[in-house]
Parts: sequence; C-alpha cells; structure tokens
Amino acid sequence: MSPPAPLTSSERILANTGMAASIILWGSMFPALQVLLRHWDPITLTATRISLGGLVMLAFLAWREGRAAFRNLPWGMLWLVGGVCMTGYTSFMTIGISLSGAISGALISALSPVLASLVASLVYGEKLARATRWAAGAASIGGILVALGAPGGKLEFLGGEAMMLVSIAMWTFYQFGCQKHLAQLTRTQTTTFTIVTASCVLWLAVPLSNLLFDHGLRADVEPASLALVFYASMVSSGFTILFWNYAVTKLGVAVAAVCYSLIPVVSLGLTVVVIGSFPTTLQLVGGAVIVASCIAAQIAQLRRR
Repeated sequence: MSPPAPLTSSERILANTGMAASIILWGSMFPALQVLLRHWDPITLTATRISLGGLVMLAFLAWREGRAAFRNLPWGMLWLVGGVCMTGYTSFMTIGISLSGAISGALISALSPVLASLVASLVYGEKLARATRWAAGAASIGGILVALGAPGGKLEFLGGEAMMLVSIAMWTFYQFGCQKHLAQLTRTQTTTFTIVTASCVLWLAVPLSNLLFDHGLRADVEPASLALVFYASMVSSGFTILFWNYAVTKLGVAVAAVCYSLIPVVSLGLTVVVIGSFPTTLQLVGGAVIVASCIAAQIAQLRRR
C-alpha cells in the first residue's frame, strides 16, 4: 500500500484539525457509554447510536452530493468494510467496556498504535519510518502510564479485555479498508455507507446476541437517557468518523493511530474541567509521552517526504 501523497500546509492543518475534533469528541463519549451501559444492553445501545449517526449522514450525503452518490456503489466491499469491520469495532468495544475493569480496559486501548503499525507492516506491506515505529511504541507506553496512574484504581481483568483487543484490530482493518478498497468513493460516501451497512448488521445481531448470551434486551427510554444516547451517537459516528477518515486519508493509518492515543489525555482534561480532579504525576508523564509521540510521528512523516 503506497503512503499518502505529499500534503500542502493547508491540507496538513485541515487533517490535524479534523483528527483533533474526532479525538476530543471520542474522549467525551466513553464516560457517556459507561453511564448508558447501566440501563442498556451493549448491542441494542450500539445499534441505536450507530443508526442515528447513519440517518444523519444519509441526509447530509443527499444534500451534499445528490442522487448520483447513491448509484453504482461497491456493495460487496461496503458490506465487508462496514458490515464486518465497523460492526466488529463498535459492538466489541461496547461489550468490552461493559465487561472490563476501568484500568485494564484503558491498558488494552493503549495497544492501538502498536497494533496499527503491525497491521500496516505485516498485512498491507506499508514501510514505516523507524521513528514512526518508535512513536507508536512510545504512545502505547504513555497510554499504559495514564491507565496505571489513575488515582484509587484497581487493576483487574474481567474478561472483556479480549473483546476490546478484537475491537481495536477491527478498527484498524476498517481504516485500511476505507483507504485501500473504497478509494473510488468520496469520503462522505465511504463514511455514510459503511455506517449504514454496520447499522443493518447490528440490528440483526440484537436478537441473536440475546439468544447466545441471554442478557436480556434492555433500553432506557427516559428523556435523559435518550438525550445521552443521541449525544453518544453524534460524537461517536457520523461526522466524527467523516473527520477521522479525512485525516487518515491524508496522514496515514499508522500516524493517525499514534494520535488516537490522545483520547485518554482528552479524558483527563475533561476530568479536570468537569470534576475538578487533578491527574496524578504518572498520568501527567504518560500524557506528555503521548503528545511527544504524536509530534514525533508527524515529523518522521514530513522527513520521509
């Protein structure tokens, strides 16, 4: 897989702006999911929030690109990338969060940059700069420090961590799938139809998951809960994924994965602002390592070009 084309200054700024917006929004989503999972089963919650994002994107695509955007689509690949990879990412992540300890889940999430680099090299044959590989490893170490530095936290593995690891792998394959197999579509088309296909598969999975796991279908239709579901939908799918897909197209999966590690840093910042709880020294060190890794990854990319 060839590396992204050289960027102009304006393209790099726009790509980083889109990536920053996605990271900030995703950073605020995870606390919302933890609250919602007290009253919703994981698959119904995932299907609902992804479907809402899909409806918004369908309306936006029709307004922006018209009827032509709905013709001659590669449905086979859309079902593979969206129906399999995005479905796997969203469902396994939500189930993993519900079944994992807070610290153990964060530790697994910290492996995302390393996993993305491995997939880029081993599966797609992408030649990464040595500095990019080092940045991916450093970002994962920073994420581990942030997780272990949580005040009063207890490290325990409850079984959902494996599902989170699968989720991270599926997200990596989704990003490569969009770039390599759906490059003929506009980014708005790619985002919209991968969300739509994922929504269809997720709703099929709702009764199936109940039969397999016997967890019962749970949904809280109170106004406050539905408002939180709508918020989680808007910040976890739709335009957020559109922004991210644009950034990945310009910066590459490996560099974007390093910057994805900034999500726990955003969560720390929100904790300070909303709760007034200041991070520990270990968390500050970990956050600084992640930020430095993101800068190093982009500098390495600039030097290669």
